[in-house]
Amino acid sequence: MDEFEIEDGLLIKYRGNDASVIIPDGVIEIQDFAFYNNERLTSVKMPQSVVKICDSAFYGCENLKNVQFSQNLEEIADDAFGNCKSIESLMLPPLLKTIGYSAFYGCAISELVIPDSVEEIGDEAFSFCENLERVAVGKNVSEMGGAPFGYCEKLKKIEIHPQNENFVFKSGCLINAEEKTLLQTLEEFEIPADGSVTEFGEGAFAGHDSLRNFEVPEFIAKIHNGRAFADCHNLRRLTVARGNRHYYSHNDCIIEKSSGRLVFGLNPENIPDTDSVKTIGMGAFPETSGATRITLPRGVEEISEFVFCNFTDLRSVTLPDSLKTICDNAFTGCKNLETVNLGNGLKTIGQWAFSECTSLKEIEFPESLEKIGAYAFENVPLEKAIFRAPKNWIAYAWKKAPCKPKFKKPKIAAEILAAHKIETYFERKAEK
Repeated sequence: MDEFEIEDGLLIKYRGNDASVIIPDGVIEIQDFAFYNNERLTSVKMPQSVVKICDSAFYGCENLKNVQFSQNLEEIADDAFGNCKSIESLMLPPLLKTIGYSAFYGCAISELVIPDSVEEIGDEAFSFCENLERVAVGKNVSEMGGAPFGYCEKLKKIEIHPQNENFVFKSGCLINAEEKTLLQTLEEFEIPADGSVTEFGEGAFAGHDSLRNFEVPEFIAKIHNGRAFADCHNLRRLTVARGNRHYYSHNDCIIEKSSGRLVFGLNPENIPDTDSVKTIGMGAFPETSGATRITLPRGVEEISEFVFCNFTDLRSVTLPDSLKTICDNAFTGCKNLETVNLGNGLKTIGQWAFSECTSLKEIEFPESLEKIGAYAFENVPLEKAIFRAPKNWIAYAWKKAPCKPKFKKPKIAAEILAAHKIETYFERKAEK
């Protein structure tokens, strides 16, 4: 039993080397990362006491093939069995209520029956299950995230229990009937024009390599975000029907009329320079766009979360004076980004905004800047950080008293901002 770290009914970590594991009686929850990346594991048997499998508990157990669930299991959390490539069959237990985000991402299952007990299925819960051919959804599922069976190329049909009034499947489209939201499309699809669809959910067309030209129909009133078109690698033309009252297209970009949010575009180097775009929305551009130099046009006020995350071709960014906010992780992982011009109106830089930008050595902050989030420059080899308004900054850190950082000297300022795994965030107080 020494290989099991158990505390108050929680299995915290398995430290053994056995390929076949029987979890001891009395375990109530299998905690986050308990078997994470255990390549030896081939089978696991759970006692009837287990009611929850937590986040990433078995993630990356690539040789895990046989799983015997507790019959009292109620929740399988996010990524719990993600990337378990050898799981070929699933017998989900009869009391299961919740299946989390990417819970069975990348498994080898060919058939899936969601029991009637299940009420919630998270985003991409069974995505990238390349062998999946048949799905049957139980009668009590009331919540389903975007692309729950996304990137499953062999899937031709999704069966919905006739007593389930929350979801319908027709013409290759999985639809939230109450919200009239298109959750996912299969390889061959046609968007119903009968009023059953008025919104595109996250992942609605994700992974459609066959999609080359797309027009947003006039009856679409809401597109949740640009992730609706994630990984449409061959998309070359993007337009909006002339009669649509909510969106318009320009330069192969879809823009929301009321907010000025750029929902999705094919190339960030072609953002319309018309003062009409106010926000670059999450998932607005594909990482594979190949953009090396981005100059955002005047009028843009916000860059949303993760917009340019992992744009590894990007080398230079010029931001307009109108920009007020760079949200969390906006440029995370842009490993070749060398030059950033922040403009003269920026007020907030979010958490991890430029983390892992490993080619960025110098940056200059405008006088307008008021806040820098924690980890904003984590693992960035900054040599100079020039503050045009270096006074009145306060540093806040977890369980530490606020202090005044010394931002007057660019070299010292760079060292403070790029300190390894720094959890500190910074705010500039108004002068009295």
